[in-house]
Amino acid sequence: FQTEAEADANNTAGAVRLADNITPLADAQLRTDLAAGTASIFGITAERVGSYLKYDNVAEMKVSNPPIGSRIKLNRFRSGEDLLSGLEYVIQSAGGANEYIDHTLANGNIAKLMFLGSLNIKLAGAVGDAFGAGSFDETAIVTACLLQVSDITFPEGEFRIDGTISLGLRKTLRLLNGAVLRRTTDTSNTDPIVHFINQGSSVLGSGQNTSTISSLNDSPNGVMLLGASAALLIQNPQLNSNTVYFNNISGLRVSAANYGIWLKGWANANTISNIQGYRLGDDTILGGALFYDNGS
Repeated sequence: FQTEAEADANNTAGAVRLADNITPLADAQLRTDLAAGTASIFGITAERVGSYLKYDNVAEMKVSNPPIGSRIKLNRFRSGEDLLSGLEYVIQSAGGANEYIDHTLANGNIAKLMFLGSLNIKLAGAVGDAFGAGSFDETAIVTACLLQVSDITFPEGEFRIDGTISLGLRKTLRLLNGAVLRRTTDTSNTDPIVHFINQGSSVLGSGQNTSTISSLNDSPNGVMLLGASAALLIQNPQLNSNTVYFNNISGLRVSAANYGIWLKGWANANTISNIQGYRLGDDTILGGALFYDNGS
């Protein structure tokens, strides 16, 4: 209601006051006011920048209910984080959202992230500061995004992966220069960081010295698993009804495991190139540290 008197006249005695100084605007009026500069929507200031409405972060956008068809730009994913380019959304009618790539507004409409090609994982809320204050396990973000997209890029930064990223059919992870997937000692998990569970997937780094997958825990099952004590294990792809042919791994450093690359059983039709082993091996176990082949 525009005034308290109007609210009182409409039998709101049992209602709960949610906020003061809210400026209620119909969609048409909202568009008019924003075209002229700025407007206050549920106490949040939205700035008109060209054809976009601009908010500071996802939380502000979610409570301000911009009209369907609006295009949104954000400064950052969360309040207080660094500025981040590429956070651009379009508002669509109510539907499903995973709350990482797409977000449900207070009125039930959806803010859909607009991007082309590979998804920069930071646009879905990953931070890439594994040892910074307030760091958190980013496995859930990657897992949720892989359900919706097939290609994810990790820019420069140390991404904390205390769980396991499972790569299904035709999924791609790209590690740019300076990107690190790191398991921290905050978990006792010794499972692989990346697990290939299907066909046609890729993990592509930018070079041996620039892209790293590493665990700070003992990793008897390795940091990468195809198909279990290796940094990169290709286990018999026909075991347990798994078919893990035609995968591609290139341009990475693998470290902190008993074996670098273990070819075990029928390791067929997978391509491995430009891999550097670092801090690999166990002097109590027979076999090579970087390459170990007991397959057929």
